Amino acid sequence: MIKFGTDGWRAHIADEFTFKNVEILAQAIADFLNSKNRKKSRSRILIGYDTRFLSDEFASSAARVLCANNIKTYLTKKPTPTQVISFSVVKMHLDAGIIITASHNPPQFNGMKFRTYFGGSADEVTTKQIEAKLYKSKVKSISLESARKKKLLNYVDNLDDKYITFLNKYVNIKKIKNSNLKILIDPMFGAGIGYLYNILKGGKIKLGTTRSFPNPSFEGVNPEPIEKNLLSSMKIVKKEKFDLCIATDGDADRVGIIDEKGNYVTTQQLFMLLLVHMVKDKLMRGDLARTVSATNILDRIARKFDLEVHETPVGFKYIVSLIRSRDILIGGEESGGYGFKNYIPERDGILAGLLLLEMMVDRREKISKILSSIEKEYGRSRYLRKDVHFPAHLKGKFLSKIKKNPPSKLTGEKIKKIQTLDGIHFILEDDSWLLLRFSGTEPVLRIYAETNSLSKTKKLMKAGLRLAFA
Repeated sequence: MIKFGTDGWRAHIADEFTFKNVEILAQAIADFLNSKNRKKSRSRILIGYDTRFLSDEFASSAARVLCANNIKTYLTKKPTPTQVISFSVVKMHLDAGIIITASHNPPQFNGMKFRTYFGGSADEVTTKQIEAKLYKSKVKSISLESARKKKLLNYVDNLDDKYITFLNKYVNIKKIKNSNLKILIDPMFGAGIGYLYNILKGGKIKLGTTRSFPNPSFEGVNPEPIEKNLLSSMKIVKKEKFDLCIATDGDADRVGIIDEKGNYVTTQQLFMLLLVHMVKDKLMRGDLARTVSATNILDRIARKFDLEVHETPVGFKYIVSLIRSRDILIGGEESGGYGFKNYIPERDGILAGLLLLEMMVDRREKISKILSSIEKEYGRSRYLRKDVHFPAHLKGKFLSKIKKNPPSKLTGEKIKKIQTLDGIHFILEDDSWLLLRFSGTEPVLRIYAETNSLSKTKKLMKAGLRLAFA
């Protein structure tokens, strides 16, 4: 069944993610766009893709359907990060964008992300409208050659130029390039290959790369820049004495960081670093938007600088809605996706990595020292997340059981508050917290825990596992 999750539709390649189903969804998108643009002669859309197995062919398949429905289609010539597609949709004044990607999911998955005219994830109203058009029309398709002859299809290979020009205005890249930093870049075999390297090369900065060529299998490691998937890069950082490693996920909209000691900087700590850099170093102001799974230390930082905080369910589409309606300085989620003021409402792992480098250059300090000073002032974040397989058909029964009979204590600490904005969120008396929620893209239960010490977090995580499988 084709259904949009937290960000697009994803499924197993050759099982549900097939050329036939890609064409069916493309037809629904075509019907949606044409119904919205009845007064216009023709809708216009941009299609990009990542480095996964057959992503370029799936993109071409979608293009054939869209062109057959009289939609002017622009198709990239190479794997392209999601945010570059989103940015280009806005710059080219298009109606929408499609990216063939399963983002950070395992290699056996692929998917389709849909981007609206403003360069952000579609909201639930829009995705439901597209879903309502599934299977309603016969799928139309024409050859790419015919589409080109009819001037319905254009191949594009210069999308990077305006995007990189924007980055140079947003971040002091010249200053970074002239630093003496030694940086390791790890695109994890994904669509981010070449981007950070080409942006930063040519100055005093020393650059190294790893996993910087396309590999649809990702060498058996999910292209999600979390600690367990960055072990090889952590070893390189230690051995070759890099000052930082910036890793991006399969479609480069998320980021992972390794400090100069070879230690993984958690996504919660990174969110804290980016917020402090924006308000203290760049002197920018606005509201903070964070998902329910993000660290509550962000709220303490926000209070210090008199920033309003907005909490949302997990899923960047909720952050997108706030960015469009409020003056959001930074919005993000614990998965390593962050959006920024004066930009499109989209996650950007490349921009986030550059901002962190800018912070290091501005402060002339290593990232571990900067983080230590922030945690000394606002509190320590020791955070863990565990994903466990959980049959989808048992989801309702599980949630109902816990909601009816919730615990009063966890690890000996009283529960101060239970929130159900997204999953079940236990907030303890000492501000530690445990969150149990189901993935929107996989049959997985995610268990999140945060305290001020790693040993306490491990105990809280064990308590979460007992709750899940009691």
